[in-house]
Amino acid sequence: MDFETPQALLRRLKLGREEALQRMLTCLILRGPYPRWNNRSSLSAEGRAFLDGLRRLSFGDGMDEDGAIFVDELELAGRSDDERGGAPDWAVLLPDRLWIIELKTEAASHRRDQIPLYFDLGRHHFPGHTIDITYLTSSGTATHESPSAPDRFAHITWEDVRPLIASAWSDPRDPGEADLVAGVLRTIDEFHLPPSQWRAGLVGDEETIVVEVAPQPDVAPLPNSNVATADWLAAVTATAHDHHQRAIEAGASSLEELLELRHAINEHCRASSDASLHHVRPWMWRHQSGGASMTEGGRTSGYEVRVSRYASPSADAAAIGRPTRGPLESRYVQVHPGASTGIEACRWFEQHPNRWYTHAEIKHELGCSDRIIREHLPEALNEPGCIRIEIDTSEQAWRYRYRADSSTNSAVGVPAMRPARRTASKPSSVTRPLCTSCFIPVNPDGECDLCGRRVDVEL
Repeated sequence: MDFETPQALLRRLKLGREEALQRMLTCLILRGPYPRWNNRSSLSAEGRAFLDGLRRLSFGDGMDEDGAIFVDELELAGRSDDERGGAPDWAVLLPDRLWIIELKTEAASHRRDQIPLYFDLGRHHFPGHTIDITYLTSSGTATHESPSAPDRFAHITWEDVRPLIASAWSDPRDPGEADLVAGVLRTIDEFHLPPSQWRAGLVGDEETIVVEVAPQPDVAPLPNSNVATADWLAAVTATAHDHHQRAIEAGASSLEELLELRHAINEHCRASSDASLHHVRPWMWRHQSGGASMTEGGRTSGYEVRVSRYASPSADAAAIGRPTRGPLESRYVQVHPGASTGIEACRWFEQHPNRWYTHAEIKHELGCSDRIIREHLPEALNEPGCIRIEIDTSEQAWRYRYRADSSTNSAVGVPAMRPARRTASKPSSVTRPLCTSCFIPVNPDGECDLCGRRVDVEL
C-alpha cells in the first residue's frame, strides 16, 4: 500500500495541525488513501483495534458489534436553510448507536455550541439511535456538559490516546505506514509548539508563500477558512447578473468549513441591500447526487459550494415590507406545510395578479415541475366557492391566472375554468372540472387525459 508521507501531505495542501492529524490517522484507520467526505468505509484490523481501545477509554464498552462503518467528515445537514449544519470529524455507525468523534488540537477551535448541535442533529438524522460523542482534545481544552441518558459524552485527551495509537500500529506493514505513524506520534508530542513551528519541523526547510488578500468592506471574513472573501463575493455578484451557475473553489480542509461557507453566503445574500443578490442562493453539490464536479476540491472531496440564480427572491428578502403571508402562500402552507417550491410559485403569482401566463412561461420563471403547476397549485389553492388560480384550457398551451379579486364562484365545489373551445357536442359555456385524482381539467368528453377517470360535466 502506497501511503502519502506527512511531508508530502503538508507540501501539497495548506492544512493546519488539526486537519493534518485527522487525515494521517484516517489513512491509518482505513489503511488506504484519504476518502471522500461523508463516505462509508470499512475498518482495517489496526483501525478497529484503535477505535475499540478509544471506545473502551470513553465509555467502558468496546467495538464488539459486527459491521461497524467508519465515516470521515459525517454530514449532518441543517434542518432548514437557516441552520448551518455540522460535520463531525469522525463517526462510527453501529446497529443502534451513532458514535461521533470530534478531534481538536488547538484551544481556539473549541466552540461552545458545537457538541450540543451534534447531539441535536444526530438525533434528527439518526432517529432510533443513541448518540455517543467522544471529544478528543489536547489537555486544558474546555469541555461540555454531559447529555441526559441514554446519550453519552466523554472528554478524552490526546495524551491518553497516544498509547493506543502506538499499540495498534506497533508493527507497521510497510515503510509508508511507518512514516504516517511516526508523523502522528510526533504531532501529538509537539502540541506545546506553535503550529507554524510544528509544520516547519515536520516539513523541513521549505519556502513558505504567504498570500495577502485585501479586506472586503462590510463583509466579515470566515474564520478558519482558506477561501478569500473576494472570491465568493465575485462569484455571487457575477451569478446575480448573468444567471450562470458557479462553483466556488474554497480550498476547504473540512466539510464543516464548507457548511460554514454556504451559510455565510446565504446570510450575506439575504441581508444584502443589493436586490439582485436576493435571487442568488448557495447550495451544496455532493458526489452522491451525480454529475461532475466543477472544482478541484469537489473532485477530491466529493463536495463543493455552488451558487445559482432563482426567479424568486429568498424568503427573508420576499418578506421585507410584508409582515404577513399573502393569500396564496397562506392557503398553500396549510395544505403543504414545509413546502418550498410551491410557496415560491404562490409568491410569484401574488406579484403578477390578474395576468394570464402560459404553462411554459411559468415553468421558465420558476424552474418548478409540471406537476406543481398542473396539480399541486390548483389542488391547494382552489376550494369550493373560491377560485384563486384560473386555468384556461381553450388552447393547446394552457394558461393560468391569479384572480386577486377571487371571492366566490356560482358553481359551488367546481373550480372555474376559462370556457373551452366550441365543439359540436359541447356548448362553449361548459365549465370543465378537475379530475379528482390528477387535479387537471378533464377533456370536453368529461374524461381525464392522464388516468382516464370520467367526471360528469354539467351543461
